[in-house]
Amino acid sequence: MKTIKSRPESLIKHIYVDGVLYMYRLHYTDANSLSIKLDRKNEIIVTAGKGMPDFMIDAYLHTNIAKFDNVRNKNLENQIVTNEYLTIKEKKFAIQRLTNVKRKKIEFINNKYYLAYKNQDEFMALIKSIYAEAAKENILPRIKYWVERCKQNPRTIEFKWYIGKWGCCHYHQRKISINSLLVAFSQEIIDYVVIHELMHLVYPNHSPMFWKMVSFYCPNYQHYDKMLNFWSMSIDDVD
Repeated sequence: MKTIKSRPESLIKHIYVDGVLYMYRLHYTDANSLSIKLDRKNEIIVTAGKGMPDFMIDAYLHTNIAKFDNVRNKNLENQIVTNEYLTIKEKKFAIQRLTNVKRKKIEFINNKYYLAYKNQDEFMALIKSIYAEAAKENILPRIKYWVERCKQNPRTIEFKWYIGKWGCCHYHQRKISINSLLVAFSQEIIDYVVIHELMHLVYPNHSPMFWKMVSFYCPNYQHYDKMLNFWSMSIDDVD
């Protein structure tokens, strides 16, 4: 007999609608219904029946999610990436599509990105490339700075395009991974995530001692943590 894999009760997911990346939390219920709302934390919550096909959920979100996101983000002003601009270090850079170039291409001229792409997949590949380079340029020096201050030296540092978390610490490998999208934010927020992950090299949990050490190096960490939670993404996983 074939075993049907059950769905988890809750997932952090994303969807692209008209070139905009939306983050939302998906709750599965026994009721055969579909709904969307904003919760008290300003997160977009989608509720769907456990038997609801993914294509039906996606179709519903394409029609409705922008309405709720407009309320939450004041007409998308706080979105990190759209087809019209991207954000690095809290500064928005305009994007213009090059239509007369046959292969994927990135040009940065006069603080404006010119991208050549055929479809949305190629567009996102270029965006991920831009953020990977920006992360190496802007986040890596902060990691080196805090490695020296905290006296915690990871064996491996990597930047990845995560959905659902800003960073990850692989405790036994002494490796930290940082979401390259983090470069969209201020240096203070970047520093908090870096400190958070470095402290996991000592404490592979969120014990009182872990938070005590985080607060020692980043006294305002709770403020930055709330700002990041606005994007419905956790700081880390630890393994």
